Amino acid sequence: MNSQHSQHPKWQPVRKLYYKKYYNVVRTGAHPTHQKIDLPKKFAKQYRIVDRFVGIQPDTDGNNAFTNIASVYTNSEELIQYIIKYYEVTGIETPYNQTHLDYLQDTNREIIYRDKAWYDQYHHKVRIFETWRSRGSVNRAKPIEVLNMIDELFKRIDSRWNGQGRDHSNLWSHSRYFSYPTIYTNNEPSIMLLKMSYNSVLNINVETVVTPDFLK
Repeated sequence: MNSQHSQHPKWQPVRKLYYKKYYNVVRTGAHPTHQKIDLPKKFAKQYRIVDRFVGIQPDTDGNNAFTNIASVYTNSEELIQYIIKYYEVTGIETPYNQTHLDYLQDTNREIIYRDKAWYDQYHHKVRIFETWRSRGSVNRAKPIEVLNMIDELFKRIDSRWNGQGRDHSNLWSHSRYFSYPTIYTNNEPSIMLLKMSYNSVLNINVETVVTPDFLK
């Protein structure tokens, strides 16, 4: 999946999942305030429209006027094409590609948009916390085992740690002040393996930095 709309002069990458559902938005305008964007019935339940009323230049008598800009949130490519064909598009946001869409739909991942990766190198930050449910449980994760797995998955060639040295000890991992390291990495397969192994007993939160060239 590569965005076929990226060549549109009003296109920009979508930055979030709107209403926890829609990953495309098309903005149209400007329309007189008494008119609404009219879409065919076959697209019913495939979109959400939000109207925004903005002021425009007052007339020669100083009377204020307003115009309507409609934002159409949808996951329907057919509907996007319809709007582009029949309405003036003032803005369009879609994912870069399938990877970007997968990131948006990952409920345990926060996407950050900025010019540089962490340390000018790493695009993923992994933070690990023990869940309240697992504390005191016989099935709780053993910190020394988690740290050993992190050792195996995240090598110096593609990762770095903060907050906990690689030379960890069994004594330190049982300290009341123990906390898991923050991992900076470019190794997504290792992130997935860590989550598959411990997601039921640990909170594993991932932040991904999207730079201008990362998803191209």
